[in-house]
Amino acid sequence: MNLEITANQDFSSTVLHDLSTRRAKIERVTQKDDMKVIQATVPLSELRHYSNTLRKITHGQTSLSMEFSHYEEMSEAEKNKAIEEVTGFPVSPELFDSKE
Repeated sequence: MNLEITANQDFSSTVLHDLSTRRAKIERVTQKDDMKVIQATVPLSELRHYSNTLRKITHGQTSLSMEFSHYEEMSEAEKNKAIEEVTGFPVSPELFDSKE
């Protein structure tokens, strides 16, 4: 997902740190008046409830826009994590082993 976050300068480092924990690729950070505009690409799986999180860490002083960017293949570990989050059950590797 492409994100554009407009944040007060006081919170821009907090937002950048939070994005780094979500596997974000920061594309650019620009200044607009007394605000920082952060543009990044972040996997959708990392953005569950992100607007609420962003509101909490910035005390509601940011704006957020998201748009679809592209599809990208997930690693095996990312797939297993996503399946576990959706189903609530850990993925057993032997389920996917092919018997030849």
